[in-house]
Amino acid sequence: MKINKLDSYILASNVKKHLFPLPSFINDGVVVIKLQIDEKIYGFGELSPYVDKANILKQIIEVKIKNIIINEDLLNFHFLIKKIMKIKIPFATKQTICAALKQAYYDLIGKCSRLPTYNILNQKIKQSKKINYYASGGMIFSNQDYNILIDEAIWAQENNFLGWKFRPKTPISNPSHFQRIKNPPSFDIKEIMSFIISLKKNLNPDFKLMIDVGKRIKDIKKVFYFCSFLKEMNFYFIEEPYQYNYSFYKKIQSNSKLKIAGGESYNKIDDISFWLSNNLLDFVQPDSNLINLDDIVSFFKKKNNKKKLILHNWCNPVSMFSNLNIYQSLKLDNIIEYNIIYNPLRDEILKENFNTTNPFKFNIKSHGLGVNISNEIIKKYDISKKYE
Repeated sequence: MKINKLDSYILASNVKKHLFPLPSFINDGVVVIKLQIDEKIYGFGELSPYVDKANILKQIIEVKIKNIIINEDLLNFHFLIKKIMKIKIPFATKQTICAALKQAYYDLIGKCSRLPTYNILNQKIKQSKKINYYASGGMIFSNQDYNILIDEAIWAQENNFLGWKFRPKTPISNPSHFQRIKNPPSFDIKEIMSFIISLKKNLNPDFKLMIDVGKRIKDIKKVFYFCSFLKEMNFYFIEEPYQYNYSFYKKIQSNSKLKIAGGESYNKIDDISFWLSNNLLDFVQPDSNLINLDDIVSFFKKKNNKKKLILHNWCNPVSMFSNLNIYQSLKLDNIIEYNIIYNPLRDEILKENFNTTNPFKFNIKSHGLGVNISNEIIKKYDISKKYE
């Protein structure tokens, strides 16, 4: 089975204006690849939008990756991945490209074998199981009132999600994700505490609540103070309360009884192993668009850390379906993220592939990852020509 084609696209929703802040990748685009062995058998992969600009990632694929992949045997794919990892480009860039290629590979292998990818990853799995989603949203601008998010939380509860995650206010200028990583904006902790008290009055006590701080608290004493409050409010976890630092996270863990989550930006299994083995995080949140999906499965199968795995599931449907296959292959009962932020591209792809009226039952309509993107959707949302 020779690989005869590798196409790449930059897919974006192009939402010009919205009431609430949106992740920057919705308009900037996500690189999706299509790996083919013939015109009718192909697999999809999705790069992380948080490594570099989409046009730069696409250019690297076109210039440096295609010549390694095209006309090679699909059965030698793992060797080809090792070859790509030797290219002199930033490590994170290689990692997301290889992670996307692995998604496409397992999609292809599943289609050739007429099996879902989770059954390729774990041959003992015969039937998919219910998925324990939590709704991930809760984004507002700095000039808006937190209380307008209460309706979203109630909606999540009424629609059978196990919980809801929200974020501190986004600055009105809505800087890109790259800018927020470089200089995380602070937020008013007391304002958000007041909102949480109101929020709790509107929800069932067993409905899980989570907050993604995005490393935005800059004083470790304020981390202790905020975590203590969240524990009192029975929050399930706080995500990335502080910049990653071994000694500081040791102090956070020793001073807080609240569960700490993180790791969505990790691109090495060694990072996950380090933070778990040193008890720095209670939950890790890897994503298969940054770490190869088979590496995630192998690690959590061997290390008996399944209960600490809460998969990051924030981007577009190729990675979403890849992560769902990991979830199934490991027979997880953990919660997993379900992005509810407005995204027309995601919604159109899901309509073609997914039972959105009952997303909790993972019913793959086809083999492989279970997601296909039609030529019509690609034509409608591909913004690659913008960079030509």
